[in-house]
Amino acid sequence: MDYRSIIESRYNRQNWQGLLYDIFRQRVQFWQQPQAVVVDESMAKHALYTGKINLPDGHVIAIYEVELSDSVVIERNRAGIRNLLCTNWRGMGCAGAFMFCFRQNEAVLRFSYVSEAFTFAEDGSLAKESTDTKRFTYLLGEGHRSRTAIKQFEDLKKSALDLKAITKAFSVEALSDLFFKEYKSSMKTSLSLSLANAWSKWQTSGKNRLLVNLATKLCKSLHSSRMQKRQSVTM
Repeated sequence: MDYRSIIESRYNRQNWQGLLYDIFRQRVQFWQQPQAVVVDESMAKHALYTGKINLPDGHVIAIYEVELSDSVVIERNRAGIRNLLCTNWRGMGCAGAFMFCFRQNEAVLRFSYVSEAFTFAEDGSLAKESTDTKRFTYLLGEGHRSRTAIKQFEDLKKSALDLKAITKAFSVEALSDLFFKEYKSSMKTSLSLSLANAWSKWQTSGKNRLLVNLATKLCKSLHSSRMQKRQSVTM
């Protein structure tokens, strides 16, 4: 399934339901008649409870569609959007929610994963685990390149699909780790090309042979390191 065409496009309920079904299969349910939810009118024009996901660990994730009020700045109101429906999904006994928030006639979509669950700590006491306001919400839709987010949805499909796996997938820390890994690889490539150019210039001009030899060794070392990594991946 082409996740990119859905994630980087204007919000479409049917398309997103298809994406979620591709990931969760029979564990996700969608209502033929979405249920209206009472919501703060200063934040949203209306909200719909469109379905739920029954996770293998026994937890349930509610799915909502929210049309935000015109006064809400979708790029900034992370905390307000996150807390908008907490009372509703908590009241149903859910461990969290997927929220698809948008404004009519706008292409941007704010996807938020909100979660709050209780687990047993090492001393036997109950400990609350909840998602942070800033770490589990993303701007998607038209005009927003979402390569990393797309990969996270793809990786989620291959995971255990429990609450822990979902929280890990949508954590900004996980997205940042992937970004810096790609950045580091790109920098190594750039450094290798720079050293190769320096080597060529020094060799052509007949300058200090010691620097030529040093550049040669560095280039060979970087090339050998990349080849070893490629071989380990293909094995």
